[in-house]
Parts: sequence; C-alpha cells; structure tokens
Amino acid sequence: MTANPAHVLELSDRGEIAVGKRADLVAVQSVNNLPQVTTTWVVGKVVYSSCGYHL
Repeated sequence: MTANPAHVLELSDRGEIAVGKRADLVAVQSVNNLPQVTTTWVVGKVVYSSCGYHL
C-alpha cells in the first residue's frame, strides 16, 4: 500500500519502506509484457514465492 492510501485509511504502520513500518512488500516482474508477482512479504516474512520458497 502506498503512502496516500495508507494515510487516508489511517494506517500509520504502513505506506512506506522505513524502520518501524510493517514491511508488507510485493516483488513483480514482467512476463510477456504482463506483471507477475514473484515474491510477497507480510510483516517482513516471505508468504509467497513463485519459486516455491516459503518461510
């Protein structure tokens, strides 16, 4: 979630990559000109990986 939507929803623990924030991130790559999620982190832990890597 980016900074502006997080601010509107009053979610002060997310919206930017910074110390003390949740660290919910999504890595995306282009495959045949379409976005494909490769890895997803929630609270800094991998919860999805297209390579099958999960913690």
